[in-house]
Amino acid sequence: MSRHLDGTERRANRASAHRDHRRAVTAARVARSVPRVPATELRTGVVVEAVVAFDDRPRESKRRPAVVLGMTGERVLVAPCTTKLRAHPGQLRLRDLECAGLAHPSAVLLRTEALDRSSIVGIRGELSDRDWQRLSAVRAAISG
Repeated sequence: MSRHLDGTERRANRASAHRDHRRAVTAARVARSVPRVPATELRTGVVVEAVVAFDDRPRESKRRPAVVLGMTGERVLVAPCTTKLRAHPGQLRLRDLECAGLAHPSAVLLRTEALDRSSIVGIRGELSDRDWQRLSAVRAAISG
């Protein structure tokens, strides 16, 4: 059975589709204007600026720091960072912010995301040995 939309619903659907299209066009324009970060700079422990999708709204994203965990071809495995510090096991608070290129108290979220290399828009810094060892140990304990 086909359902006919009234004029109000049709306009709302067209407006929503237009918004989605404009977002995609803007994202593509921004991606073309940002020079690609060379693959040789995307080593484990490097803190990058990346376009990361929200957990609860996968069609929306924002630029945020992320720690590179690995790279395969054009895909970069990262752990996003946040400044919303919470006392729960899903975060690891960073201690050496300056060398990581972070201006505010931050934590690494203990979840991983595979991003296209074009989503990496810059390099911020690198985790200190102490922070990298702590992150590696926690990730090993979680996966092990």
